[in-house]
Amino acid sequence: MEKRVNLRLEPNSKVFMSLLKSALYVLLLPMLISIALAAMFLMNMEKEAEGFRSVALEQLTGEVNQEFWSAYQLINRVKNSELIVSYAKSKERDYWTEYQIHKYMSKVLVGTNLETAYLYFPQYEMVFSVTGGVESGYFHELNYGGSFEEWQEALKSRWNGKSVQLSGKSGERRNLIVSSVLNSGKQDSPVTIAVQIRNEYMDQMAANLQLEEHDKLLIYNSNGIIGSSFDADAQKELAELLQAAGWRDGDRVSFGGITYAVRIRYSSQYGLTFVYASPKDMPHSSFVFVRVYSAVALGLCIVLSILLCLALTNRNYSPIKRIFGLFREAGNEDRAVVEDYDKMERYINDYIARNQKLQSTVKRYEEDYRKIYLEKILYGRIPYREGIEEGGRLYGLGLDAPWFAVVLYELAETSEEGLFGMPEEAGVEVLRDSLGAYIEEKMEYVARFYIIEEQNGCIAVLNGEAADAKEFGDRIRRDNAAVLEEMEVQEEICCEAYVSDGLEGLARLQEGYEQLRQRQKESEIQEVERGQSGSENCLRIDRIIEAVRRVLSDPDLSVAGLADRFAVSPSHLSRFFKQQMGVGLLDYIHRCRIDEAKTLMKDNPAIRVKEVADRTGFYNVSAFIRVFKKIEHMTPGQYREKV
Repeated sequence: MEKRVNLRLEPNSKVFMSLLKSALYVLLLPMLISIALAAMFLMNMEKEAEGFRSVALEQLTGEVNQEFWSAYQLINRVKNSELIVSYAKSKERDYWTEYQIHKYMSKVLVGTNLETAYLYFPQYEMVFSVTGGVESGYFHELNYGGSFEEWQEALKSRWNGKSVQLSGKSGERRNLIVSSVLNSGKQDSPVTIAVQIRNEYMDQMAANLQLEEHDKLLIYNSNGIIGSSFDADAQKELAELLQAAGWRDGDRVSFGGITYAVRIRYSSQYGLTFVYASPKDMPHSSFVFVRVYSAVALGLCIVLSILLCLALTNRNYSPIKRIFGLFREAGNEDRAVVEDYDKMERYINDYIARNQKLQSTVKRYEEDYRKIYLEKILYGRIPYREGIEEGGRLYGLGLDAPWFAVVLYELAETSEEGLFGMPEEAGVEVLRDSLGAYIEEKMEYVARFYIIEEQNGCIAVLNGEAADAKEFGDRIRRDNAAVLEEMEVQEEICCEAYVSDGLEGLARLQEGYEQLRQRQKESEIQEVERGQSGSENCLRIDRIIEAVRRVLSDPDLSVAGLADRFAVSPSHLSRFFKQQMGVGLLDYIHRCRIDEAKTLMKDNPAIRVKEVADRTGFYNVSAFIRVFKKIEHMTPGQYREKV
C-alpha cells in the first residue's frame, strides 16, 4: 500500500514568508488607491453635511406649512357648514342642533395630525369639541391655565383667522389657530372655531431632521415657540437668542462657549420662522472617526510599502514573478472574451433603458402640449378659426374622424373611504383615469379622445365615426349614461355629466364647450328655482333613508336613481344628505348593505359569499369583498370565522 505523505508549510519557513511578503506586495497598490480615494471622498463629506442641513430645513418648512394648511382647511370646512353657520346666527338654543354639531365635530380630525378642534358659542357659553359639548368655564378649567377672561379674549378673532398661544393646564405651551365662524365685524363675542396644533408632532419632526446631537432646530412665530428639537424651556436663553430679529443665513452666534452657524427660513403665508443652528467647532463624530482611521491606515500603508519595496526588490523577485505567472495561466482568451461580452451587454441594456425613459418623457410632454392646444380651442383663445385644423395636424392630435362631441364631468360624490378626504386634485386624477378606461370599453366607435382636467371635474373631447353629427351625439349621450352608472357601482365615483350636440370639425369645439357651460348654468338656475319655489319640501332625510332601505337589495340602486326619484340633481342630493347625516349617500348605501351582509352571515354561517353579495345588492362578489374589507378591515371569510 502506497504511503500517503502530508506536506506542511511551516509559518517560519522561508517559502511561507516569501509568499506572504509577495502577496502583501501585490495587494499593496490596490489598498493604497482605495485609501487615497476614501481620503479624497472624506474631504467633501462636510460639504455634503451642510447640504443636508439646508435640505432638512427646507423639508421642515414644507411639512410645517402643510400642517398649518391642514388647520386652515379644517377651519374653512367648518365655516362652510350650513349647520354651524345657521346655529351661530341663531338667537335661541336648540339641543337637537347641538347634538348634530357634536356628531359633526367628532369627525373633523379624521385624516389629520392636528391635536384637537372645538367651537365656542359665547351666547350660550358652550364649547363643542371632538369629545363632546361642555360649558365653557368647565372646558377652560379642564384644559388651560390662566384666567377664563384671558382665554375668552384670545379666542376673539376676525373671519380670516389668527394664531395664538396659550398655557395648558400643566404650563405647557399650546398653539392654536382661531377664526370667527361668521364673516361679520358686528359681533361683540363672535362664535369661534379653534384648531390646536400638535406640539409634540412639531418637536418630533424637528428632532428627526437634525443631523447631529448638538444641532438646534427652532420653529416660532410672533406668539412664541411652535416646535423645537431641544428643550426650549430648559435652554430658555438659547431659545431667546435664536428668536432675536435680524439673523441671516451664514450668521454666527456664540452661546455657552459654542459657536453656531445659523440658517433661516421664513413662511410669510403663516408668519413662521425656521432656524437651524449647527456648531462650527464640533464636527460629526463619524467624520472624526473616519478621518483618523483613514489617516492611520494611509500612514501604515506608506510605511509598509517602503519596507516591502526595499526588502522584496532583491530577495523575493522570483516568488512575485511566479505569482503573476500563475495569474496568467489561470486565465484564457475565451474567458476574457466572455467578460468583454458581459460588459457590452450591460452597457447596451443601460442604454436601452435610458432611451426608453427619454422616449416616455418626450411622449408625455407631447401629450401635454396637445391638451394645451385643445384647451385653447375650447376656451376660444385661437383668434383665427381657419388655422385650427392645420394646427391640429401640426400638433399631431390624431383627430381624423369627422364628428366631435364635448362632455363635461363634474364630481358630485366619491366614497368616503375611497376618495373622500383626499385633496381635490387626487379625486380629479382618479376620475380622469376611470373615464379613460370606461370610454375605451363602452364607446368603441370613438376613434380618439382626450381628457382635460378642470377644477372638480374633467372635460372629454371625443372624436369618432357615425352617419351624421346628430347620431354621434345621441350615441354619446346613451353610452355616457352607462359609463356614469358603471363608475358609480364599480369605482364608487358619482358625478354629473353635460353632453354637447354632435359637432362637425375641430373648429366647432368652442361651440360645444359653450353649450356645456350654458347647460350647466341652466341646471344651477333650476336648482335655485326649485329651492325658492319650495319644491324641495319633499326632500326629507327620513324619506331618503326609507327609499334606500326599501330597494337596498336592488343592484341598480344608485345616487343618480334616487336623485331622479326626488327630482333633484345627484350633487344636490349628496350635499343635502351629507349635511344632515355627516356621511355621503353613496357611503351610507354601502354601510347599510354591509350591515345586512353581516346579519346574513351571522344568522346563517353556511351561506355562500356569492349569495350574500346577490341578496345585499352588489353586482358581483369582487365588489362585495372590496367594500366589506374597506369598511370592516377584514374579508367576509375572516368575519365569518370571528363570529
